[in-house]
Amino acid sequence: MANSRLLTLSRKDGPALQLNTATFRQLFSDHQHANLYPSIITFIGRKQKSNILRELLGGAESGYPQEYHSQVHLWAAPRKGTTYPVLFADSEIQCYDQSRWNCSAPSTGPGAFRKIAWTSAGKIYCKEIAAHIHSKILAPLSHVLVFFADDLDGVRGVAHLLAEQIRANLPHDFADATKPHVLVVVPTNSRSPDILQTDTRLLTLLRTFLGYDEVFADSDIDHVIYSCFRSIRVFSSFQKSSLAAQSEVLRAEIAVLDRDSRRSRSSDKALFSYLHQQALCKSMLESLCQPSPSAFSFVSTTRAHGFSCSGLPFHLNNLLNTLPSEGWLWQLVVPLLGSCLLLASYPPDSHCMYLPWVMFAG
Repeated sequence: MANSRLLTLSRKDGPALQLNTATFRQLFSDHQHANLYPSIITFIGRKQKSNILRELLGGAESGYPQEYHSQVHLWAAPRKGTTYPVLFADSEIQCYDQSRWNCSAPSTGPGAFRKIAWTSAGKIYCKEIAAHIHSKILAPLSHVLVFFADDLDGVRGVAHLLAEQIRANLPHDFADATKPHVLVVVPTNSRSPDILQTDTRLLTLLRTFLGYDEVFADSDIDHVIYSCFRSIRVFSSFQKSSLAAQSEVLRAEIAVLDRDSRRSRSSDKALFSYLHQQALCKSMLESLCQPSPSAFSFVSTTRAHGFSCSGLPFHLNNLLNTLPSEGWLWQLVVPLLGSCLLLASYPPDSHCMYLPWVMFAG
C-alpha cells in the first residue's frame, strides 16, 4: 500500500517542520498527475485511529505500521466504488513524542526544515502547533476531518481541539464549498446509542470553550463554529463488532460526506487537483512558519504576489504566433487578454466568492 510522510515535526533545534514535496508524486507515480482530483480524508487520533485506518487500508497485509509515528502521513486508499483516488491523511501531530527531540533538522537543501518562528526552543507546543497544522494545512485540503474521541480524551477533548482549531483559523476566507465536514468517532457498547445526546454534549462543550475567549464575547458562537466547518456530527462505533465491520460502517459514512463535499467543491470550481494540492501545501507551510502566522487565506495563498502578470508577455507571444489570421485578434485575443489582466489575482471562481475591492486591495 502506497504511503508517504507529508509533514515531519522536529524539536532538536527548536520546533521546525519539513514538507515532503514529493509526496503526491510518490503516491501517484503510475498516473497522469494533472488529471487527478483526489479526495483527502484526515484522520486525527492515535491507537483507535491506527486500528481503524489499518483495516480501511486492507488489514494486516496493508503494510500499515504497528508503531506510532507522531507526524502526518498520507496513504493512498484502495479503490472501492469510486472513480477518483482517495487519500487518507494520518495525523498524530497533536501527540507528544520524545523521538522528535532526536530528529535531525537540516536547514538547507531539498530536505530542509522550516523553523516555526512564533515558537521558542525548549517549550512544548504540541497542541498549538497541531491546531495550526490542522486548521491551515489539512482542513482547507480535506473533505472530511475524522476525530477519534477515545484517543483524544473523549468528547470533551475533541471539543477542546476543535476550539483550538477555530481560534487558529479565524478570520479566514473559506467559501462554503471548501469547509470540511467533521466526523467524531465515539465508541459505544450499545446497539442503539443516543447519538443526539452525544451530539448535543459535543456542541455544548465547544460553545463553552469558545465562550471563554474574549475575542468571541460578543459573537454568535454557532456562526463562528459553522464558519469553519460544513457540519459536525457524531458517529457511534459499536465496539463488540470486529474492527473490519467497524471500519466498513465508518467507510460508508465517510463516503456520504465525501460525495457531498466533492459535489459542492466541483460546482463552485474549488475541487483541487494533485497539482493544486502540492502547490498549496508548500505555500501553507511557509505561511504557518512566519513570526506572526495569519489565518489561512485562499486568496493570499494562491496569489502570494498579488496582482501579477509576470509571465504574460511570453504566453501572449506564443498565442500570437499560433493565430491562423488577424481576424482572431478581436474574436479571441482581446477578450482573453482582458480576462487575464482583470482576473490575474483571482483563485478559482473567486469572482463569485469575493468582492472586487477585497481582491485588488493595495
